Amino acid sequence: MSQKRMFDRSIVQTDNFADLSPSMIGVYFLFGIEADDEGFVSPKRIIRAYKISEDDVKMLILKGYFIAFNSGVIVITDWQENNYLDKKRIKPTQYQEEKKMLFTVGRKYVLNNGLTSIEEGRVEEGRVEEGHMSILDIIPISKDSDGKVVLETWLNEEAWKSWTLYRKEIRKKMTVRTVELQWKLLRKYSKEDQEEIINTSIRNGWTGLFEKSERSNNNQKKIYAPQ
Repeated sequence: MSQKRMFDRSIVQTDNFADLSPSMIGVYFLFGIEADDEGFVSPKRIIRAYKISEDDVKMLILKGYFIAFNSGVIVITDWQENNYLDKKRIKPTQYQEEKKMLFTVGRKYVLNNGLTSIEEGRVEEGRVEEGHMSILDIIPISKDSDGKVVLETWLNEEAWKSWTLYRKEIRKKMTVRTVELQWKLLRKYSKEDQEEIINTSIRNGWTGLFEKSERSNNNQKKIYAPQ
């Protein structure tokens, strides 16, 4: 097992990371040190040994820095971005069942949880399971000329995460059809406009998203409002 751990500046020097509380930042680095060669860690021992707050761990899961499994195991979402290890030196994780529940998109772990599959840039079957970050919670995917799965860049990732978390809070699960239609609407707009559209729906307690041109005055026309 490798004894050295690294952290990529493209992750830990972002505004989003800087917005984390000091204790959450400490937990992120601590879990990064304690994780195995594939980024998996059992948090209970660490929480007890270092007397860290479980709330900090939960917030890092909600913000997408960690992925949690029903077994209690956690994997660091950007582990492969932070740590590049020679395959010959990697000691395989003992958490093979949890590993089977992940996609690797680019160098980011994405939760599959046995509910979704990736094919030709579409997410098929299943729902977002409450309490977990899944492929639907991240951003759309596609395949490059070599057939490698890559992240598309047109979607405002942070705004979309806020929207999916809001939908979970109001107990309105997102079906695949819901996601596809809402992505279709958002794709027509810039990232700044996407953020405005999403924030307006959250602020007004709506369950759907609206075209900007059709939200004036009190004459609201819902483009898609899943039940």
